[in-house]
Amino acid sequence: PPCSIANISTMAESSSQKMCPKVRFGKTEIMMPMVTCGGMRQQQSWNRGGTSPILSIDQVTPECQANFVTIIRAALARGINHFETAQGYGCSELQFGHAFKELIESDEVRREDLIIQTKIGVKKTKEEFQQALETSWERLQVDQVFGGYIDLFSFHGINREHHVDLVDSTLMAV
Repeated sequence: PPCSIANISTMAESSSQKMCPKVRFGKTEIMMPMVTCGGMRQQQSWNRGGTSPILSIDQVTPECQANFVTIIRAALARGINHFETAQGYGCSELQFGHAFKELIESDEVRREDLIIQTKIGVKKTKEEFQQALETSWERLQVDQVFGGYIDLFSFHGINREHHVDLVDSTLMAV
């Protein structure tokens, strides 16, 4: 279940751990770890299935948020600095935003040492895409926590030919 990774804090404190290798990401200068810390499973809620959606960090249990931060610390301790989330992962963006705010403000990590990525599903109009992007920005606290930018963006769930056409039309409109 979400928020229940056992023994992660002792793993983060291990001094004999190996560091994750990094490779250049395509033609960019980004050095990408070969393993990513994804935000799909440790969030408190998927925000679907008849439950009340989590729209505020106050709705997240302190235990779940503490575990979220511990997972990030364990990844960073192993050299994993690429963190990916998606609007479709329930309250994952919200929890990442607050977790990184805590870690950056406490000087445990610097913004420039992180690779932050989020994803949004394809939208039918430019306006829907813009609204979805603004929602992700707000949840992640991009302006307050990440210096006004994310490092990577992906369209999520492109699995039909007409989705490619929607991506093309969205990019042309933006």
